[in-house]
This record gives sequence, C-alpha cells and structure tokens, in this order.
Amino acid sequence: MRKLLATLAIGAMLAFTAPAYSQVHLRVHFGPPSLRVETVAPAPAPNMSWVPGYYRFDALTNDYVWVPGSWQYRPSQNVVWIPPEYIQRGDHYDYIAGHWGTRGELRAHLERER
Repeated sequence: MRKLLATLAIGAMLAFTAPAYSQVHLRVHFGPPSLRVETVAPAPAPNMSWVPGYYRFDALTNDYVWVPGSWQYRPSQNVVWIPPEYIQRGDHYDYIAGHWGTRGELRAHLERER
C-alpha cells in the first residue's frame, strides 16, 4: 500500500510540473507591439529578481495581450532571466517562452535583438 501511495504521489507531482523551456509554433502573421514601460517597485525580498512584462499572443482574440512584470525568486544564483521573444521566420513568428538560463543564453538573446 505504501508503494502505491508513493507512486501516486510522485505521479501527481510530475503531472503538475512544467518544462523550464519551451517553444510554441504559432502561425502569427504580425509581430507584437512595442514593450510597455513599467514602473518597478523595490524588491520585496533581497533574493528576488524582476521579470519584465511581455506580450503573449491570444489565439482566441487573435491579438496580443500584455502580461505585467513581477518579482520572482531565482531557482539558482547561477541563472538569469531570458525574456520571451518572437522570431520572424518567413511569413510567421515563432514564440520562445521566457525562462531562467545561463548568461551565455542571455548574450545570444541580446545579439538576436540587434
């Protein structure tokens, strides 16, 4: 019985985990608006990082929706926030979700923005 409960508990935890990095392919034929300027309040705790707001595409309304920035706990001191991005590929945009990553990933992201 204990093994069954342990297996069920592990299965339940795994069912609610999300991938740390994902890419969604949408056939969006127009890019997002310019990012909004956000007022950033002081950090509520010293070990938190500001994750800026971004636009996500809403397939139901066929338009972009603003997701406001927020303070987040970093999963590790060795990671930085890599913002989400839309990359134009031919006649559509690919969305790459924001995620915690290495400084090298952040440099590559910033190079693509140039």
